[in-house]
Amino acid sequence: ICKDHLRSLEVGGKESRVDDGGILYLSKHAHKLEELNCSENKLVTDISMADITSNSRLQQIYFSRNNSIDGSLCNYLSKLKKITTLDLSYCSSLDDSHISELASNRELCKTFVKLKFKYCKLISDEAMSKLIKYSKSLKEIDLSHCVKIGDNTVISLAGDTGSSWL
Repeated sequence: ICKDHLRSLEVGGKESRVDDGGILYLSKHAHKLEELNCSENKLVTDISMADITSNSRLQQIYFSRNNSIDGSLCNYLSKLKKITTLDLSYCSSLDDSHISELASNRELCKTFVKLKFKYCKLISDEAMSKLIKYSKSLKEIDLSHCVKIGDNTVISLAGDTGSSWL
């Protein structure tokens, strides 16, 4: 009934009973979905993201506090044409290789407006600088508690090419 009109779906939360099967079904039927929130839902994994990313309208993705995903999520996300908002905060397995995978799609990076990687402790300046380099529309980024992020990322955000500033 609502498959032709559904734009946003939130199935996050520790108590959620929606799993990969529900998301896979959704990917085949809700073609106008623009926003998907699976934050804290341990039953939704990378498996379902392979199909949901075939939905070219998906623009806002919230997967924070979801440790049941691994790096293949970024591989699937990198195939999308447009993501304005991406929240992968507290995804402890996210590392530089995953961020580099996202950065490999330069056209996709140009669409990023809001990125959240809070408490992603394996992401470093090197990978984040690559991602930022192509994220020309970026307005907001959360790198709180990312212990490998330092001045080089801040310099990248400022658009500096690395000249000496001290």
